Amino acid sequence: IDGGPSSTVSTGIDKPFAVVSDEKNVYIVSAGTDPNNNSADGKILRCAVTGCAAFDVLIDKQDWPHAIAMDDKAIYWANFYGGQIMKLAK
Repeated sequence: IDGGPSSTVSTGIDKPFAVVSDEKNVYIVSAGTDPNNNSADGKILRCAVTGCAAFDVLIDKQDWPHAIAMDDKAIYWANFYGGQIMKLAK
């Protein structure tokens, strides 16, 4: 890290909880609304590392997603209230 000023990659995300990136994209966990509503409206989003006006919704209807990791082939996250570890090909 060479320091310098920070910059905004994207805005307007409902409860951004975790972020991971590779050389091209930033992957964001949007936890969604209050889990006590049983809404399961969390999302995994993607945005270019250079920034984006609108992000890609890779998957929705997730049950309060938290944490995110990835390897060269897939993205992984945990659905806290669903009790699941999820995987999606990049």
